[in-house]
Amino acid sequence: MHRTSGRPTGGKTVAEWVNNLARSNAIAVHAEELLRLQAVYRRCLPAGMAGTTDLVNVREGIVFVSALSGPAAHRLRLMGPSLLTALRAKGLDVSELRVLTRPPAPRTAAHEKQAVVSPAAREALSHLAADIPPSPLRSALERMLGRQRGAPLKPRG
Repeated sequence: MHRTSGRPTGGKTVAEWVNNLARSNAIAVHAEELLRLQAVYRRCLPAGMAGTTDLVNVREGIVFVSALSGPAAHRLRLMGPSLLTALRAKGLDVSELRVLTRPPAPRTAAHEKQAVVSPAAREALSHLAADIPPSPLRSALERMLGRQRGAPLKPRG
């Protein structure tokens, strides 16, 4: 085994392992505390606000909460003093409330709509597409006709 700097190549010293373990333990303790604080926070909220806001962190006496929308954030800011009082009554040592507006979670890709068109309607749309000059409408009609289950009708002309 090749050694450099008194340790195996690519390995960590015991001090590095202990330091990483201490950091991981501190993160786990903070995460457990946040879960407890989130439960307290939810109990302090009015019933209609529970789904629109979350406590995301508490650091140095500052409570960081996120809101799903601007109106929910505005309402939280207005409730700030009473919410802080309620949190203090539950035993939290907090002095400030900071409200962050978070965008909604990204939507999953929408499924492409599949219009089912009768044979008579398909034939009429085919004639329409053939009668209009090249345009975005004509392209859209041709794409729609191309997606139909039956064999696409060829426009006359």
